[in-house]
Amino acid sequence: MGVNPERIIYLRQGRDSTVNSTAEYNRTESDKLRIGYIGQIAPHKGVHILFLACRKLPTNRFIVRAYGDTSHFPQYVKHLKELIAADDRFELVGAFQGQDSLRDIFQNLDVIVVPSIWYENSPNAILEAFVHHTPVIASNLGGMAELVQQGINGMLFETGNAEDLARQLRQLFDDPELIHKLRNGIRPVKSVTQEMDELESIYDRVIREKSLTT
Repeated sequence: MGVNPERIIYLRQGRDSTVNSTAEYNRTESDKLRIGYIGQIAPHKGVHILFLACRKLPTNRFIVRAYGDTSHFPQYVKHLKELIAADDRFELVGAFQGQDSLRDIFQNLDVIVVPSIWYENSPNAILEAFVHHTPVIASNLGGMAELVQQGINGMLFETGNAEDLARQLRQLFDDPELIHKLRNGIRPVKSVTQEMDELESIYDRVIREKSLTT
């Protein structure tokens, strides 16, 4: 757009949470892989890709819980319910309220999937997962691919490809230690206070530079 790249400052948003640094050790135990989705229940968010992928897994060693408001896209929700009909491994949980609820949700999940089929900017769902020490499997697209590092803090799959997502999920069954490796690879997420400190420092610098030219 004609802007000098040297003048562009990229500033990631911060996230606040009631969780503490030992939250990963408070995670409840389960003999199943607990896969979560947290966000809008909408076509462009690709929840159907997650459901289709998990249906390709010939095992009862997992459960899928999708959290989000189901009232905005009724036809899409109807389609999702048809995909998981009579399969008790899947649950459309519905909306949740507040950070305390979010903390409880993550303490009962092992991994979340962000299967969006459109370009995300800087998804809060991914940052929330990292705050709660939870690895992410995401579409290899846009801001999702900027946050998730393959084999470090999560995994990436080809956008819209349920088979490729299923392949990534199978790795978690084949390698029981992988989920712990990915969890250990998650770096701290900065707080909103840290974000504001960074933003204020930019304003301070601009003001100082401006004062020198006037």
